[in-house]
Amino acid sequence: ETPAPSAAVVPERKKEAGNRAPINYTVSIGWQGEVAPTFEMSKTDGAEIITMIGRVYVWWQEQAEGTNQPQMVELQADSLVLWRRPTGRTDQSPGVSPVKQEGVSEIYVAGDVLLTEGQRTVRAKELYYDLQNKRGLVRNAVMRSFDASRNIPIYVRAGELRQLSDTRFEADDASVTTSEFWKPQLSVEASRVRV
Repeated sequence: ETPAPSAAVVPERKKEAGNRAPINYTVSIGWQGEVAPTFEMSKTDGAEIITMIGRVYVWWQEQAEGTNQPQMVELQADSLVLWRRPTGRTDQSPGVSPVKQEGVSEIYVAGDVLLTEGQRTVRAKELYYDLQNKRGLVRNAVMRSFDASRNIPIYVRAGELRQLSDTRFEADDASVTTSEFWKPQLSVEASRVRV
């Protein structure tokens, strides 16, 4: 059964704006466990939609804001939906591990989600990420980052967490703390927080 992305998580898909050339991301997909996930592909609005059900491991590189160094992004979840532009290549078979998918523009994952990017880690129930604009939306999130200048971890727990850019986040129903415990002794709580 194909996972149904929550309407609150996956925004309405928009056409490419202006003359901006899309970035061509290559996403590698592997799986965890002894049984490969089920795989399905469909086409809509000039995009291919790839769906996988089963524990998946996904990784790609993106350019970190303000640097020339590529940053590895790793993602694990129980189900996956990818949107990509067709490349015309025929050697991208789901039977090979890892699978490389070129031209990926968006990713939706659900079920025990774990995203790692440098020192930032996000755990969540479901996550949508727009690779073209480096924006994301996460439900029931716990984000851990690290403040190198103060040498402390920062935890943000939120009902909804939005990534606005590489370094800017906005959270609703949020708690910010330096403690990894679910009920920290000291935290700041707010209906909306920008980090």
